[in-house]
Amino acid sequence: MDENNAAKLTGIRQIVRLKEILQKWQTVTIGPKSDVPPLAAGKQAAELISPVINKRLLAVKNCDSDEENCQSPEPPADVPKGYLAVYVGPELRRFIIPTSYLSHSLFK
Repeated sequence: MDENNAAKLTGIRQIVRLKEILQKWQTVTIGPKSDVPPLAAGKQAAELISPVINKRLLAVKNCDSDEENCQSPEPPADVPKGYLAVYVGPELRRFIIPTSYLSHSLFK
């Protein structure tokens, strides 16, 4: 098998694994689909998710929204409504700007 076919198989395996994880997460968060039987009595939802994934999810839930890998849906507490925190330059200086500035040509 050449490298190209091996890479395709690896990619397909990753996609299949991701789909399995997403289906498990969907079952845990919004409930099973109609064709999927409900969880067995006494079985914890966290048991369906691998410990590695569960640890990541807990870490995201407890991170500060300014941290690099945080995917928090909540805005930072120090950014007022109608404003946005932007990071500029290689030193990543933080500025709070009005969202109306985003229509300016400098931001496009």
